[in-house]
Amino acid sequence: LVSLFLVGLLAEDEGAYAVVTAVATTFLLAAAVFIIVALVVVVDRRLRRPKAFDLYFCHDKAAAKVSARYLQTLCAEVFALPVGKMFLNVNTSASLSGLCDVVKDSTSTLVVMRTAQSLERHWCVAEVVAATAKQVPLVGVRWDGTEGLDLEQVDERISGMWT
Repeated sequence: LVSLFLVGLLAEDEGAYAVVTAVATTFLLAAAVFIIVALVVVVDRRLRRPKAFDLYFCHDKAAAKVSARYLQTLCAEVFALPVGKMFLNVNTSASLSGLCDVVKDSTSTLVVMRTAQSLERHWCVAEVVAATAKQVPLVGVRWDGTEGLDLEQVDERISGMWT
């Protein structure tokens, strides 16, 4: 490329200088476009990394701990999902912010175990808010014997309890 510029500068004929300059400019523009496209592809691949967990089970431990474990087992069988692709925080002692990070950054779908107290538990509220903020899809699951809550009422119910 440098030699093309030198040949163009040393050329006594204006036509040769114009051709060499046009070729060098085209080459530089093509190289710049290639680098920009390569960077966009790399960034896009990093942003579209597959999530670590297909499902994250959000539940009130007092009311739905056993049911959440059962639902995880059922999903593993019915949907042929490996247990390692489903997050159930029964066996973890992660902090609330750590769990919210898992929801935001590593979860494809938040499964909300709807019980009467689900949205009165700060852990559940934080997980739902984290999912909503990152546009993680929510799926509500209501079990027999529990008073459920429609996910459409979540904002209204949370704003009434959490200020």
